[in-house]
Amino acid sequence: MGEKTIMWKEILIDNRKGLKKYFNLLYDVICVQNKDKILEIISISAIQNMLNKIGYHAYFYEDDILEVCSMYKYHIEYDRTVFFQYFFRFKKTNDIDYLAHVSGKGIKIILERHSKIHRCPKFGDEIYVERFGVTEKEYTEKTIKIFAEHGVRVIDHKNYWDYELI
Repeated sequence: MGEKTIMWKEILIDNRKGLKKYFNLLYDVICVQNKDKILEIISISAIQNMLNKIGYHAYFYEDDILEVCSMYKYHIEYDRTVFFQYFFRFKKTNDIDYLAHVSGKGIKIILERHSKIHRCPKFGDEIYVERFGVTEKEYTEKTIKIFAEHGVRVIDHKNYWDYELI
């Protein structure tokens, strides 16, 4: 991946600029017929309300190729942090390897700061084929290799991945 530094930024509840970036990406990525309706559900104050809860965290990544926003929380039942929002948009071409490098670094930050194990749901073959032209299995194989470069082990389950530091 060269010498490029991957910078993830945590979005805090009082960071209006960060909250607005998060909201704008979320709004742009969610494909619904009536975007006005989504404004009733997702707003900057709704994001602040989520971040005000114990164990909730949000991060944003942006460079000239990619934007990513993620929100996760500690899930007491699973004893790990779990993504419940993870949206990305390529500004240029869809580069699956680049997304994996950026995601691997973000997961490592989460593991170092907040949890020993982090869970991410899978989306189903059709999403991976449509967005990247690869199957879920091929995506998982790439992810395992690339995340390992960042010191993160991927444990593959049927409906989700668990991540932990190597």
